[in-house]
Amino acid sequence: DSFQENCKYSWNTNTYVRGINFSAAYHLFSIGDVAFDAKAGLYAHKLSSHAVVEPNNCRDNCPWRIQVDQSAERISPMWGGVVTWKFLYASWEFYERIGEHTPVSANVKGRVEVKTIGVRIPL
Repeated sequence: DSFQENCKYSWNTNTYVRGINFSAAYHLFSIGDVAFDAKAGLYAHKLSSHAVVEPNNCRDNCPWRIQVDQSAERISPMWGGVVTWKFLYASWEFYERIGEHTPVSANVKGRVEVKTIGVRIPL
């Protein structure tokens, strides 16, 4: 009842996206040992949001507390670029429409950028 009466309350949330990236890279050009590639693909993922809604300034002995759990599974496009030098690489990837058109009230809506620096180990 307190939640519906528009009381002052806080949302303590935990939101995450977990998934699998299916992508292909295309070699654009090289300058010496440095290679530049473009990549595109699909990201099959699950967006999950867990929230505890409670009155402000209340943690342990609240008169009311509501837990909200939401999730949605989607497939979204992704694209980006990769620069490699010997066994080192750096990538800049864009994952589109994360959280859009889902029944999840998460703080992730739209494009997500991922920048990575790593080492490739040939098998």
